[in-house]
Amino acid sequence: MKTIKSRTFLKSLASLAAGLMCAAAAYAGTYTNDFSNPTPTGFTLNGGTRADGVTPYPAIENGYLALTYAENSLQGSVVFDELDPGATMGGFTVTFNMRIGGGSSTPADGMAFFFGSDIDANANFGEEGPASTAGITVSFDTYDNGGGEAPAIDVMVNGVQVAHKVVDVFYILSDAFTNVVIQLNANGIMNVVYKGQMVYTNLYLEGYAPITGGRFAMGARTGGLNENLWIDNLSITTAVAGAPVAPTISAQNQPQNQTVNERSPVTFSVLPDGTPPFSFQWLSNNVAIADATNRTYTIANVPFTANAAKYKAQVSNGVGSIMSAEATLTVNQDVTAPTITSVAGSETFAIVTVVFSEAVTAATAGTAGSYGLSGGLTISSVTVVSPTTVQLTTSQQTPGTSYTLTVNNIQDTATTPNTIAANTTATFTAFVLSRGFLTWEFYGGVGGAAIGDLEAVMADPRYVARTPDRTVFFTPFDTIPTFGNDPGQGNDFGVRIKGFLTPPTSGDWRIFSRSDDASQMYISTDANPANLGPTRITEEPNCCGGFEEPGAGAGTETSDPISLTAGQMYYFEAIYKEAGGGDWMQVAWRKEGDTTPAGQLQPIGAAYLATYANPGAATVNITQQPANASTTENKTATFTVAATGSPAPVLYQWQRAAPGSATFADIAGANSATYTTPTLKRALENGAKYRCTVSVPGKSTPSAEVTLTVEIDTTPPSVVGAVAGDNLKSVTLVFSEALAPAGAGTSGNYSIPGLTITAAAVVNPTTVRMTTSAQAENTSYTVTVNANVTDTAIPPNAMDPAGNSKSFTSLIRLAGILKWQVYTGIGGNAVSDMTGNAKYPNSPDASRLIVGFDSPISYGENFGARISGFVTPTETGDYDFFIRSDDASQLFISADDDPANLSTAPIAQETGCCAAFQETGAGAEETTAAPIHLEAGQRYYVVALYKEGTGGDYCQVAWRKTDDGTAAGDLRPIAPAFVSAALSQADLNTITLPAALATPIGSGDASKPGFKARIYQVNQQGATATINRVSRAEQELAGAIGPNVADLTGAVDGLFNMDTFINWNQDFATGEQGNFQSSSDPSRPDAAIPGIPGTGSNAAANTDNIAGEIITYVEFPARGLYFMGVNSDDGFQVSATDTPPTGTGALVVSGPASAAGAYYAVSAGGDNGGIAPTITTPITGKLVYAEPANGCSAFTNPDAIRGNIALIDRAVCAFSLKIQNAQAAGAIAVVMANSRDPGSADGIWPIVMGGVAVNIPAVMISKPDGTKIKAGLAEGEVMVSITPAPINGLGLFNDGRGASDSLFVVNVLQAGVYPLRCVWFEGGGGANIEWFSVATSGQKILLNDRENATALKSYRARVAGPAVPTLSYTVNQAAGTITLTYTGVLQSSANVPGTYTDVAGATSPWTVSMTGTKFYRARSN
Repeated sequence: MKTIKSRTFLKSLASLAAGLMCAAAAYAGTYTNDFSNPTPTGFTLNGGTRADGVTPYPAIENGYLALTYAENSLQGSVVFDELDPGATMGGFTVTFNMRIGGGSSTPADGMAFFFGSDIDANANFGEEGPASTAGITVSFDTYDNGGGEAPAIDVMVNGVQVAHKVVDVFYILSDAFTNVVIQLNANGIMNVVYKGQMVYTNLYLEGYAPITGGRFAMGARTGGLNENLWIDNLSITTAVAGAPVAPTISAQNQPQNQTVNERSPVTFSVLPDGTPPFSFQWLSNNVAIADATNRTYTIANVPFTANAAKYKAQVSNGVGSIMSAEATLTVNQDVTAPTITSVAGSETFAIVTVVFSEAVTAATAGTAGSYGLSGGLTISSVTVVSPTTVQLTTSQQTPGTSYTLTVNNIQDTATTPNTIAANTTATFTAFVLSRGFLTWEFYGGVGGAAIGDLEAVMADPRYVARTPDRTVFFTPFDTIPTFGNDPGQGNDFGVRIKGFLTPPTSGDWRIFSRSDDASQMYISTDANPANLGPTRITEEPNCCGGFEEPGAGAGTETSDPISLTAGQMYYFEAIYKEAGGGDWMQVAWRKEGDTTPAGQLQPIGAAYLATYANPGAATVNITQQPANASTTENKTATFTVAATGSPAPVLYQWQRAAPGSATFADIAGANSATYTTPTLKRALENGAKYRCTVSVPGKSTPSAEVTLTVEIDTTPPSVVGAVAGDNLKSVTLVFSEALAPAGAGTSGNYSIPGLTITAAAVVNPTTVRMTTSAQAENTSYTVTVNANVTDTAIPPNAMDPAGNSKSFTSLIRLAGILKWQVYTGIGGNAVSDMTGNAKYPNSPDASRLIVGFDSPISYGENFGARISGFVTPTETGDYDFFIRSDDASQLFISADDDPANLSTAPIAQETGCCAAFQETGAGAEETTAAPIHLEAGQRYYVVALYKEGTGGDYCQVAWRKTDDGTAAGDLRPIAPAFVSAALSQADLNTITLPAALATPIGSGDASKPGFKARIYQVNQQGATATINRVSRAEQELAGAIGPNVADLTGAVDGLFNMDTFINWNQDFATGEQGNFQSSSDPSRPDAAIPGIPGTGSNAAANTDNIAGEIITYVEFPARGLYFMGVNSDDGFQVSATDTPPTGTGALVVSGPASAAGAYYAVSAGGDNGGIAPTITTPITGKLVYAEPANGCSAFTNPDAIRGNIALIDRAVCAFSLKIQNAQAAGAIAVVMANSRDPGSADGIWPIVMGGVAVNIPAVMISKPDGTKIKAGLAEGEVMVSITPAPINGLGLFNDGRGASDSLFVVNVLQAGVYPLRCVWFEGGGGANIEWFSVATSGQKILLNDRENATALKSYRARVAGPAVPTLSYTVNQAAGTITLTYTGVLQSSANVPGTYTDVAGATSPWTVSMTGTKFYRARSN
């Protein structure tokens, strides 16, 4: 016996294991291992290193054996020493716990168990078993490679599959360890149990013979997708074979009597005991049956003549033979006549397919005279496709016409044939043209990704015969909205897309295609498929590029111009190939002369598509009819319809009939279930009728007609908003309704005290932009509109006297910064994905101020951003502009400082991703095509737009005078000295240091220069506690994650005192990072991080998982803007405080007591770079555990979920699917509990959830916190409040990264010494931080660099002193007053030098008249 520290074995398996002890087998021994010993003996581990290139795998950790991790391209195995050297195996029982999952949403590839004689101790294999063929393999395969063979649990003997069971992937996957039992009996019979369920019972292993000198082994593999595969609690019990035993057959394993219907299948089986291998010979009525030599005998189509036949089997082995008992077959005679099951036309309009209820004879079914068709259709031939199906070739059918088929004389294949009822009829409708759709045909099991592999698809008999594995309809000409970036078909397949294109106008058109993998497209000269061109018009030879301009390296992805006629349908076919990974195809078009860049083209829309479909297979059900609507003139009306239909998708087309007319016409662009009219005119719309045509492929159904009533408008317009212009020479008014252009566009109809209005321009029916004389900064003005401005009603309504004025405050112009606005939750990579979204441009989700023309980096996923402000050259001349971004971007510039004059087309753009600044004259669209002339000192309004899908994100803009010889690749983003922005007070508040925090200049403690730092590190095993968010770092600093293992030698009360500057790097001795390095400045080398390396038990991770708090008091010598920056790996946050936040929990549980408390949670909100809505207010409700717990399918407890907060386990499927299922069940929010174990890709801690955008808020909590809260749920009702910790920082990078800069701006209203707190964090890998200021020239200067006279001074403490008083003001031109807001005591004087005296009775705020001249200041109390 071989034993390694065992755990208690599950008693429930004892009965199964008992079957091992059968005749002729002798007990050999056991091997058990619970993997609690990290260095046991008895086996060999084979693998490599993990994604970090250092950590070996497989590995024993945390009490289990990890064969693979949730990382791509791993393969690991364990091969056990021989348990019974030289002995012949008589059977075995193997039990173990397995956890497989926790990786990709579509996990791959699986695991195999193996026992065999010729496997080497160093053999490494995956889910299909080892290369050795002599042995038994049980495979748990989680990934379908395209043939539908997986997910499955398979058994193979000597490399030949003997059992195959396709299962749902969720059945194989598990969030926790689950038990596996594999038992082989001495007679070659196997049982397999998984998750407590019998997968295979009494499975006979065809071809198995007892194995001598075998080894047990397990192997696992990941590929382009991944999963963890861990093993625990292994037990192997073996039995050696005795002397060979002749076959015997027990009573329960004899062939059994059977009764079947005529022409049905029947199977007889026998299961012998004894020593394998066995041979078999079946006999019928004592006569040997040819080729019936397997353990089972099947008759696929039993004739009635077999009634009362007797069947038995002779079983033999090398020792002897035995004849089984006889089984009698009883056959019930078939007396049922065949009927017609279905009849359908085809898209060729010359084929009718007839399906019968049972097999029919070819002689009767293949005779044209057996069929007749109405409508004058003739039948020229009949093809028997299968025993139940025939195809009739007919004369041309008329689309959409109903025909009747009459059938006679068709007989079934019964011994005594049954004839179909005389004059049996069935009707069908010929295929119809369905506008708005295309047809998608799937052909599986074809490998490769290249053009040559497309030829293999086209040569496939299924493709030639147009009999795909599956047919689906979709729209627009983009497979991604219907199928996603992977249609769930696995790998190795081809797809044909077919249909018709109808151009809206005549002319020359180019076709653009892009795909993953290779693709080709062909087009006919007209609507006839027979005229399909033999030469492809586009071809993607590889994968995944964007739409490409012709002649710009596009190769064959873009067609030559093709002459198309408006309204003419053109048949086309496109084919694309998939080998592995994502798969999709998109096609766009552009008429010659259209200047839309290729990168901004959208896939061809439904309005221009069509395909043929079967109306007999289509249904449309309008579940909610639209209702009549009534509104007033100059308003809109909304109509809604609800419908279901099959096959998908469902399309909508709203139609309108003018008042008094019965003729309906399509409304362009009205293609959703809800339609909102434009602003209505009573004379044109009162009495108009509307309806919606609901379509699926093959059928269209109009809704009920409804009437629109438009009443006279008697409501006067009013001013609802006034927005100050960025150039401080304009204001934009927004009105409650559309205005008459003549009055609205007359400047004399507006007045602003203190300003002159020089022009008024109607921007849109409800918006007017006025040009004014120069506005004073930060000054309140009031616009008044006179009665000459009216709405468009008949008769018109003049301005409402009670609503004809609106105040606005002019902006504040600040140098060195630009405005950055972000719009989250928007998918796609193109700028048009952002500009076409309803949020853009007026509803950004967040706004920041940035230093220079350089955006934040790695903000998140699925967002768009807008950078705006002014550039001001210091030299007159011609300039080139350069833009670079990840992903696409566009740059616009105005002819002056007026945003209204912004260029309509981009002057430079990035349509792909990530190129460096490109030289001019090389066809680079990222650079201006022609120089732009700029005048020194003139401000020019600029806007940069960029879009982020997934991955990294940034946008940078540079410029260069055309006579400057600097290479484009050496250019840097436009420096702060040349940019500026106009800001509202709200904008300014986000960067302003509250003056109340200041102490006077000189109050920094000169004896304590520098910084005080607190370094915290928790013990890290694998990836159990990787930091990648500020809130996570705050949790660590608060001690909520675990004890501090940083080396606090030299710290005082846990704090390190740093007298100089912050320039830390964990690899300071071997690889300096950041801006300040000894190679460029020997006096400012990288220094060690205090307290690091730590003292944790995992020495390899003692430079990771760090949270640092750095506090200093910075002396700002004058009021104004200061530019600062942090270079860090990973992230940081700088705030104006010297104390940590009081609360770090984002999920508050109020009961029961065992679960009550605050828990760290990571929001999936768009503000956090996630997929869910931003959480702006607390969300409180009852927490309900989802059923199923992983949320991967529709909830079975929606009544409990509805109106509450759903708790879901992280596992198996995509976050977005889980949250969508919760949303469908009525949840108001989701709490996702991490289910991953230590050592997995993310570890136990929460992460930001990514994927497809969802509509309800969601947060993730750690696995330990989830376990605790679930235990509370078991006790009773759990009430929770979700309030994510806000990120309020002057500077912030809230994610992981390598050493990189983040610049930010600080507005100082009052000179003084201010507290600043920097929280810095490091997850894994490199670690560094530099804290510096930035001069307007772009020079970076370390804080507290006492050798640099321009450096800002920093102190570890301040000395006591009086608070610095503050004073600010606002001007109200209309009232002629100034309001002073101050701290301390207000004083006044008749002149600047003084003498100043206290203002009697003054309290803040204090309002004074603008008449006369007086000066004010504030003094300390």
